[in-house]
Amino acid sequence: MSTAMAHATVLAKVRERPAGDDDRLLVERFQRGDDSAFDTLVGRHEEFVYNICLGILNSTDDADDAVQETFLAAYRALKKFRGDSKVSTWLYRIAVRECLDISRRRKRSSSLDEIVNEPSVGDGADDRALAGMVRATLDELPAHYRSALVLRYYGGLSYEEIAEAMGSTPGRVKMMLHRARRAFQNRWPEEG
Repeated sequence: MSTAMAHATVLAKVRERPAGDDDRLLVERFQRGDDSAFDTLVGRHEEFVYNICLGILNSTDDADDAVQETFLAAYRALKKFRGDSKVSTWLYRIAVRECLDISRRRKRSSSLDEIVNEPSVGDGADDRALAGMVRATLDELPAHYRSALVLRYYGGLSYEEIAEAMGSTPGRVKMMLHRARRAFQNRWPEEG
């Protein structure tokens, strides 16, 4: 499977958010000493967190690292979780922070080599080419813009959820998304 097609598949999966009506009950069980409750939380949210991280980082290795660090940080902090937000939003906030940390550490090494591969001729070649162009354009954006766009358009999060995940306010998120969309449009390849 080409990288562009893999990204299109992953980005479609990001939209499948886990149901979390009983996440708070799992947190309460964990806080009472039931470690299996944490395992259940991980099982419920791991794929979505991974897909968010992959959408932000565009590297399976970096996404794996971010997921591992996210759940390690969550495990350490879950005893103190007060329930001011949904558990899923709290996890996504940790994941975004981990992704931004990884982005800063790697100093934006070029991932365009993975995308430049020619899509094969046949069904979906145009879709794969378009997905590759979207990914390449996203990769040119600063990490915080890329994170906001991925959370909004691939993750389907509301402005409030993105604000909580990024440690911001809904108003700032709206402005950041406006600027991110404009930056994306400015970098989008001209048809010619």
